[in-house]
Amino acid sequence: MSDVPLLAVIEDDDAVREAMSELLGVLGYCTRLYSSAEQFLMARDRQAFACIITDLRLPGLDGLQLHSEMLARGDAVPFILVTSYITRPVAARALQAGVRAILLKPISAAAIIRELTAILGDGNEAGVQCDATGARGGEIPP
Repeated sequence: MSDVPLLAVIEDDDAVREAMSELLGVLGYCTRLYSSAEQFLMARDRQAFACIITDLRLPGLDGLQLHSEMLARGDAVPFILVTSYITRPVAARALQAGVRAILLKPISAAAIIRELTAILGDGNEAGVQCDATGARGGEIPP
């Protein structure tokens, strides 16, 4: 099995979370799915992720607050924020804080490919098999 980047997808909308996982799977990535920032922070292996893709607007901690919390804990994992709406001041604050990209919903395959390639390189192979710890589309139960 090749080293396939493991991505965290944090999204409170079930349908969007599943669609994002399916798209990333087709692109050759393994994913773990979380419905909230708090659920993600409870994961023991947060450092295993090559990139975190999170909705900006989440119940509880939002995506930008999660990014700040991860930095405070010493976990400097690249972040991609996705959102239906963002203001210029919030976008500027996110990018100044080190968020790698902000993508507007609905997210195109081309946009996510462009950003993940910029962050991780282009060494993915479609159709890879993910193991139990990085099961493609594997959702962590609440």
